[in-house]
Amino acid sequence: VGGGYEVGVILWHHKVEGSVELSKDPTRAIQLLKSAEAGGGTRITPAIELARDGLLEWLGHYSGGDAVIAVFGDGDLGVPRSTATSLARQLHAEGIRVLTLGLGEESAGELSAISTAPFEDDAEEVRTNNSTQGVSHTAPKSTKNVTSSESLENDLASMARGIVFRSKRH
Repeated sequence: VGGGYEVGVILWHHKVEGSVELSKDPTRAIQLLKSAEAGGGTRITPAIELARDGLLEWLGHYSGGDAVIAVFGDGDLGVPRSTATSLARQLHAEGIRVLTLGLGEESAGELSAISTAPFEDDAEEVRTNNSTQGVSHTAPKSTKNVTSSESLENDLASMARGIVFRSKRH
């Protein structure tokens, strides 16, 4: 909200457990987060589909806006994994960024499969050369963003800064 974004929240496990639509007032989103409880399995596709629907509607009203889904999780993508990764590619093609932060290495590795950009160093890119074709292109840095219970608060704040940094850059 401080960066000029409207925010919404979707809580999920194997299904969507609760959600708050996009708003410049974070009150309802904060209330939902405070009510969150750990539990259930993990299947991210329903949550990503709900977020996509809301963001596509928002983009219809504010063309050229910066649409971002920021995912924090402690599990995997769920079954079938290919559905989530295919959906992430579709989101990217539709101009929606997906940033992920996983609690622990295993979760971060799983979530990175749907991430379209790293969050903190979004502006920093790595040059790569394809010597067989003589073509040089720019690729984003690693999208595997890991946190721990000790660094969670700082890492979530860093994720928010990365979202705002990107929006101000464009």
